[in-house]
Amino acid sequence: QVVVAPEIAAYRPQLESAIADLQSHLIDGMWIEDKKTTLSIHYRHVDQPTKFAQTFKPTIEQIAEQHGLKTFAGRMIFEIRPDVAINKGTAFEHLITSHQLDAAMYIGDDTTDVDAFIMAKQLRNAKKCYSLAIGVESEDMPRPVADNADIMISGVSDVEEFLSWLLRAASASST
Repeated sequence: QVVVAPEIAAYRPQLESAIADLQSHLIDGMWIEDKKTTLSIHYRHVDQPTKFAQTFKPTIEQIAEQHGLKTFAGRMIFEIRPDVAINKGTAFEHLITSHQLDAAMYIGDDTTDVDAFIMAKQLRNAKKCYSLAIGVESEDMPRPVADNADIMISGVSDVEEFLSWLLRAASASST
């Protein structure tokens, strides 16, 4: 079940207006993913995505600002978010606190995961929870992922292998 913080839910009309404004700017290979609390504008399939991102960035920033929203650049996406101090890091902290976890890990591969990596280190350093930030290497991984991860693993297959190992280890320790 997804629980949306009231301060985020209040931005839904602005997000819907931003979607309407973005429609006229869509080109082949580009699409909007409406995540209800944020928008992801994907452009990985446009011709020359790097050049496109540089050209399109001022347009998306203007649309977001016009609706009281913020932009964030990820890997081949622009994200439009409400202008509130809630991100993957604060969500990670909330999950740990609300479930009173002693240990947790966060696995991510994009710039949008870095806030959670930083939070994992803060929680661990404050001795609130032993939490690890696990970065997933890929060909086009943004540098901040490696800079802020505690450990790195290579690709989705290594994530699957790591989680299988963890499950086996947990099962063995409980017998």
